[in-house]
Formats: sequence, structure tokens, C-alpha cells
Amino acid sequence: MDKLISIAVAAYNVEKYIDILLKSLTDTKSINHMDIMVIDDGGSDNTMSIASKYAEDYPESIRLIHTENGGHGNVINTGIKNAVGEYFKVIDGDDHVDPDGLDELLNLISKYKPDIFLNPYIVFDDVSGEKISEEDSCANVTHDMVLSVKDYHSDLFPQMHSLTVKTKLLRDNDVSITRHMFYVDVEYAFKASINADTVYAGNRSVYCYRVGRSGQSVSPEQLKKNFKHHEHLAYTLLEETGKTDKGSIKREWAVEIAAPYIYKQYMICAWQKRISEGRRFSKIVRTEYPEIYDRIVRKKLILLEKTGFLISFFWKIIDHEPV
Repeated sequence: MDKLISIAVAAYNVEKYIDILLKSLTDTKSINHMDIMVIDDGGSDNTMSIASKYAEDYPESIRLIHTENGGHGNVINTGIKNAVGEYFKVIDGDDHVDPDGLDELLNLISKYKPDIFLNPYIVFDDVSGEKISEEDSCANVTHDMVLSVKDYHSDLFPQMHSLTVKTKLLRDNDVSITRHMFYVDVEYAFKASINADTVYAGNRSVYCYRVGRSGQSVSPEQLKKNFKHHEHLAYTLLEETGKTDKGSIKREWAVEIAAPYIYKQYMICAWQKRISEGRRFSKIVRTEYPEIYDRIVRKKLILLEKTGFLISFFWKIIDHEPV
């Protein structure tokens, strides 16, 4: 049976959660149309032992892939390389899906053929399991229809949790993600989406994203520890934006997608008192990427530049939103 979707499951040491994820996938009515790749990135716990039982029960839909450790980017690259489905989706092993939402997505895939689908996703608390919010990457557009990126790009903000993309689009554009780095979910969403011409804005949540786990990379403590990783992300987004044609829709969309993360890098430099890194970053953004600079310039950023980032020593007084 032809597979409508390949799902790359990032399964690095998630023995506590992998059963929840795989059960949510196999509870769908569309399991026979799914190619689920459980990708072990050199883990050392019982994750793959648990997953193997599902692979035995669903041999036509679930397969196990072992790789040497290369981080989340390695999992995504491995998934793209091995995918057999018409569309491609990435799911972290500690998250899960809404089975009914995934069934609806696959029904839509069988009817429509946009370059990407963007669906809302649920954010839930790790401890209580309660829903915190529902996030929509295209909240300001008409849903349940195929839209032109040309007409709606300013209202489309693809994120890994919301994104399902044509496998051919990834391969035709040689999408490859940095290995051994955090925050590559943003790099992936950017590179996977930027060449799309059409998008289906879905109305039903598919992905359920867990927050509140100790040591998550988005926490202030981990951002400090992994400063170089987020800095690498920011420079990667700048470089990829620079590869697009000036004045094109693709360039405009790249600027829209990259801008929040570029601004966040300024704020990270300020909070962490990274004076030299902030000065260097600011000079590059301002002189080489004026479109992005104009998109993000605001009082806090100007204050940093005017003081050569020395105001960072008093940043806790100025900015009450630590990053």
C-alpha cells in the first residue's frame, strides 16, 4: 500500500514516553497509510526495545533505524533520506499526536497536494498532562483550504510542530540540517518551508508538544549553557535568507520567519552579558541584512547598540522577560 506520510520519530533515550507516542500513532484509523521511522540516535536506554514490540505488531507501518549519535539534525536528515511517504513529518519521542487529528490530516493529504500543511498544535504540561494552549502557525488566514504563499506569506509562521511537507520538496532542495546542535527544529522548519508555493492551513490540531521537562533546551538555563547553539541558528537563518533572491516573495517570507529568532539572539546576548558577541552580531545584521534589521528594530535593540551592549550589565532592570 502506498504511504501517504513518513513520520521520523526522534527516539533518543525516551523510554518514559515512547509508548505514549507510538500508541497515539497506532490508535489512528490510517495506520496502514503511514511509514513510521523510529530513529535511534545512539541512545542507551530501553527506548528501542519498547519500540520493537510495536514494529512486530505493525511490520508494514513501523520500522526501526539505528544511527550513530548526531543530534536532532541527524535524525531529521536520516528521516528525509529513508522516507517513502508522499509527505514527511518530524515528531520528538517525548511528544505525541492526536489520533483523530492525524487521521484528518491524512484524509486531506489524499485530497489535496499543497507543498506544505500547517496545523495547530497543542502545548501540554509534562507534570499535570493538562493542556496549556493551542498554537496556530497561520492564525490570521482562512483555514481549511489551499492558499498561495505569495498572497499570505506574512501570516504564515511554520514551526516543526505544525509542519507537514512534501518529501519531494525536501529532496529537490537538498534540505540538510546541522548535526550535533540544539534548536534545529527552527532550522528545519525554515529550510523545509521556504521553497513552498502552496500551503494548506488546517483547522485541527495534530501534534501535542510537551513542555516543563527538566533540562529542555528552551529554558533560560539551557539557553545560557547552549549559547553557541542558538548563535549558530541565528547565523544559519541569516545565511539562508541571504541565498534568496532580493525582492522575491521567498526573500520576504524568509525575513518574516527569521526575524523573531534574530531579535531573540540580541536579547540572549543582552541577558547573558555577551558584549563582544552582541556587537559582532549586531554589526552583521545591520550592515548585511538591512531588511531583517528594519523588521526587528525597536527601543530595546537601539539601546543595546547605542551603548555598545554595555547596558547589558543592567539588563534585568530593563527587560523583565528573561530568555
